[in-house]
Amino acid sequence: MADRSTREPFDPALKLHARIKAQAMARGLMVYPMGGTIDGRRGDHVLLAPPFIVSDAELDLLVERLGRPRFTWGSRSLVDASATRQTYIAALQAADARDMAPLLAFVRS
Repeated sequence: MADRSTREPFDPALKLHARIKAQAMARGLMVYPMGGTIDGRRGDHVLLAPPFIVSDAELDLLVERLGRPRFTWGSRSLVDASATRQTYIAALQAADARDMAPLLAFVRS
């Protein structure tokens, strides 16, 4: 979005979806880009769709090719009752309330 507070999309003349596709392909990634997803003219989206059988190493590679550090998911078990699990649950709850920052920080902690 060009403006998150108003949810205003980017100007269609920017062809943002096509530019993202070109950059992704330059990094060895295939994506599914689309423009005009709001009203046939405005709105861009780009879908990443790895197969269900993707390995952790392949997901790490995908994230790294997007120019981001790999996910570590707190570097501890999320199954056992622990402070790490509580932090994860709190981050999920924040994401449900549209605050993604805690979850993004957690997955790389």
